Amino acid sequence: MRSLLSGAAAGVLLVSAGCSTSSEPPPQIEIWEVLPGREMTEVLKKAEQVEQENAAELEALQKLPDDPYRISPSDVFDFNVYEHEDLKVYELTVTPDGYVGIPLLGACKIGGLTLPEATDELKRRADKYIRNPKVALIPRQVKGFAYTIGGRVERPGRYPLSTGMRLQDAMATAWGIAHGDSRGESVETADLKTSYILRDGRKLPVSFEKALLKGDMRHNIPLRNGDYIYLLSAMDSSVYVLGEVNSARHVLYKVDLTLAKALVFAAGLKDTHGDYALVFRGTPEKETVFKINLANILEGREVDFPLAPNDMVFIPKSGLSAYNINWINQFLPTLQMLNLLAGPFGNAALYMGIK
Repeated sequence: MRSLLSGAAAGVLLVSAGCSTSSEPPPQIEIWEVLPGREMTEVLKKAEQVEQENAAELEALQKLPDDPYRISPSDVFDFNVYEHEDLKVYELTVTPDGYVGIPLLGACKIGGLTLPEATDELKRRADKYIRNPKVALIPRQVKGFAYTIGGRVERPGRYPLSTGMRLQDAMATAWGIAHGDSRGESVETADLKTSYILRDGRKLPVSFEKALLKGDMRHNIPLRNGDYIYLLSAMDSSVYVLGEVNSARHVLYKVDLTLAKALVFAAGLKDTHGDYALVFRGTPEKETVFKINLANILEGREVDFPLAPNDMVFIPKSGLSAYNINWINQFLPTLQMLNLLAGPFGNAALYMGIK
């Protein structure tokens, strides 16, 4: 990553935002000059690094033994003993403490058992009254052994977990990603970059983009009982395009959004635009500024620069290419305000008059 930094000794520059006398630590600003032919390489290298860090856990998730179905409260069964029609019982519901009531056999505790274990237990009880009983316990409704999928899918809810079920299967069961309307165009409303699977209270290192869009089986993991899948909304994830553009605006983030595409949504560049675009990315505590050569991208000499949710794109005026850390320091509070308003408490576009 250091090869992208402008200057031979480029490093992290620490500055204070504005003239505040607060005792809080100053924000960190990293300035990166995206050199020809390197921006996409760097993005891929970062993605590869993250993938390598998570590879061991993903491999372990793939190799977990099957999670056998265990009977839970509210599960419903039919019970039958072959050649003993009088003992047939329909719609036995498991009580909260794991019992079912069967004529002749009495109260039988089957909660927490696998289906073969429960069948063996009922056969053992029936042995007291019937010689060599052939017992059948047939699931009618399985409510406890399930996963939950929520957020921006067409049919969120709690679904029974079948043997061998994976993330892609869960998405198909929920009828896929929900769609919405953006300026007359139907768009998927889920932000796959930030969507997640929770298991036992922690997020798994699963990339929904790779599992659902690229068919990467390493990320298409087998599901387990109690998994919680959540697809966050992309409707609150925007990119803001400001400066020397014809129509400053927020652009709904999509997976393939790039700098050139964002400029098209902003009705193109003014004649007064400079040679570089600045892309601000990060948090108020640590902001990264990418300096990108516009001419190389717009004239097709370079690969387009991929944007991320909540990026701020600023096009300086011509002649401002020699900006420095002090200039960025003056501009940073505005970007920090936009980041705050673009977060969970509001939409910056409403406050800035951006279309």
